[in-house]
Amino acid sequence: MTFKQLLEPPNEYYLLDCEFATELNLQSKEIRIVPLEIAIGHYLNGKRISCLSEYLYWPNMLARDLKRGISHSGFQFSEYMKKGQLSLVVDELNSFTKKPLPFVGWNVRHDLDVLCSCLDSLSCLNSRAIQFFSIDHYLMKKHNLANLPSLRDTVNQLHLPLAKIKDVAITDVEMTAEVYAYLFNRNELSAAMNQLTKKKSVSQNITSQTEIIIPAQLKLMNGRVLPTNRLPKTICYIVCTGKGQKITSEQAKRLRKWLTSMSTNHLLIQRTKPAQANIGIYVGNAKSFAELPEELVTTKLRKLQRAGKPIISLTASS
Repeated sequence: MTFKQLLEPPNEYYLLDCEFATELNLQSKEIRIVPLEIAIGHYLNGKRISCLSEYLYWPNMLARDLKRGISHSGFQFSEYMKKGQLSLVVDELNSFTKKPLPFVGWNVRHDLDVLCSCLDSLSCLNSRAIQFFSIDHYLMKKHNLANLPSLRDTVNQLHLPLAKIKDVAITDVEMTAEVYAYLFNRNELSAAMNQLTKKKSVSQNITSQTEIIIPAQLKLMNGRVLPTNRLPKTICYIVCTGKGQKITSEQAKRLRKWLTSMSTNHLLIQRTKPAQANIGIYVGNAKSFAELPEELVTTKLRKLQRAGKPIISLTASS
């Protein structure tokens, strides 16, 4: 197996992260490091297309690692042992990585080395020559750092969402993807969103911009204001629709424009869980909590309120 390190970030790639276990050879008493969890996401220009997460069962791995694998996978022991068989996992990996793409990750060369040394006999990863791009090595060289930066420290410094649970490969893949998009896809995402406002004629654009201009301070449903200069560099937002209402494609487009106008120099990421959001966007026929009957308060909206997250109203009919 040969490896080639890429000096520039690829546009389409597999984002890889592994968690490891220790296996003991009962006869020789030698130990080796083996993959416990393998998580791979297929990404294009910072957007995830699909993902795979598998836990492996090794007959001679240490009890603490077996316990961790069972706990994180959520399986019972018998199910974990069955689904974690080496041949089955390798089949899943080969099926997922059919398209020859480079691998991206945090210290990804180490993950690839362990994977290939442990699984190479089963032709893992469909290739004898693997290209890879290591984000931490790139940052170390670019900023002339003395040591390789850690993923969680970097996520904190960039004000990106930090996973509460450590040492889980699939969440590390998601955090790494956030960093990668922030570093390398920011301009592209911003350009794509700005392009939405340039599809109409000049006169139509003036009208459109008038509709979506946001004042220096944003109005919230609780009557307070949100200073735009205090927004984080990366805004994670969640859309809440009123009960019995749906957001149309046109409303979604207008919402995107609205957020772009609010945060031209920011990276916008839509979330599905209230706990991960900085801001909530309520799309409905109420501009304040006082106008919203108790029976129409959605679960997402209630969770955002309890967490003290700012909630901005956007009239559904607009």
